Amino acid sequence: MLTISLSDLKAHLSENVERAEREHEQYTITRNGRPAVVMISADEWESIQETLFWLSQPGIFDAIEEARADVDAGRVYDEA
Repeated sequence: MLTISLSDLKAHLSENVERAEREHEQYTITRNGRPAVVMISADEWESIQETLFWLSQPGIFDAIEEARADVDAGRVYDEA
């Protein structure tokens, strides 16, 4: 994650937004030397939101552990 001041971000906004979008670079934007906000691409934000959704589902961790146990025990379905 890169750290950039608000004034530097303003001076180079277009290129920093493009870098965040294309290279998935993450920015901490500072104001008066202190972290103020974070800038990430829309794709990264959507991915984070989806991850948070699934992690908030009741029983998700139990289901993951059960699936892992099935794989470890060889209880898998092969589509081939």
